[in-house]
Order: sequence, then C-alpha cells, then structure tokens
Amino acid sequence: MKKLLLSLFVIYASAASAQIPAGAADFCKESNININSKKAVPVKEHVKDIAHLGNTYFAENAKDCEFIKTKRKDMNSVLIDARGKGTRGVVRGAVKIISDHDTPATHQFTADTFDKKIKDFFKKKKSIDNVDPKSLDIMIFCNGPTCYRTSWAACSLRQMGYSKEKLHLILDGYLGLKKSCL
Repeated sequence: MKKLLLSLFVIYASAASAQIPAGAADFCKESNININSKKAVPVKEHVKDIAHLGNTYFAENAKDCEFIKTKRKDMNSVLIDARGKGTRGVVRGAVKIISDHDTPATHQFTADTFDKKIKDFFKKKKSIDNVDPKSLDIMIFCNGPTCYRTSWAACSLRQMGYSKEKLHLILDGYLGLKKSCL
C-alpha cells in the first residue's frame, strides 16, 4: 500500500540521516512529515495530519487572529519566528529561533539553544528572570502555507517534552500575520 506523505514537503531529495536532529525524525514519523523532502505542498490541505503536534491557526481567519492578538499580550506566551536567515520582514516582539533541518549547524530547536533564547528574551524584553519555557504558550510561524519550518519546530519541541496544548502553529505564517493580524 502506497503511503500518502501528508507533509509540508514531498520526498524528492534525500539528506544524510546525520542531518536530522536527534529524536525529531522518530517523533515526526507519526505526522507523516518527511524531513528529507525538498518540494513544498500547501499545508492547508493537510492540517489534520499535523494537528497532533499542536493547535493550528490561520492568521487570516478573524477568530484565529483574535486569539493570536490576545496571546501576544499575555505574559505567559511567546511568539517564535522560525524562518531562516536572510528572510525579509520583522514581527515586533517575536523571538527569532531558526528551524532548519537541512543545516544542523543553524537549527536552533535544541533543548539548550531554545531554552537559552527564550530565557534571554524574557529577561531582556519582559524583565522576567527564571522563566520555565515549558510553562509558556508558544506560538510559532514561518514563511507561510508551503513552509515546513513551523511543523519541524513543533516536532522538535514535542520531542523535547513540550505539550501539544502549549504549542500554537500559525500555518499561514509571516504573510498571514502581516496581512491580517499585526
């Protein structure tokens, strides 16, 4: 039986397994997300297949946008920009943490790096010391509906023990946020 790979990417190229952050591949198999894949497919068609990673939202949806706006004001939440280096546009108040499974040296969704960046952000921007990143509501966005980085960030965080209830995936990404929600 041929498996339908419902992911942000479809298999067309292979990367060495050494590039896959430890544990992420095992957890993401449940999602049918293929980290070695290179061709994007629209995530809107596959929301149900990544829903077990976290709560899913589209900023262009008025109800979802209201939730995002409310959460951004909440001291117990953080907005993560998971886009790669060199991306255009900035979302004020977002923490830049790169999700990049193609280049392990720049992938920042590892326990030490992620926790440090979150703690530094809260200390600098919100004057809060000793925040526990796992207690926060984490909203993640990347470039948009064909970008894999949000799902990969969620896979990595779930692998690190973050709960589904605390993860909020903004699937239309930067463009949806910019257009409707900022």
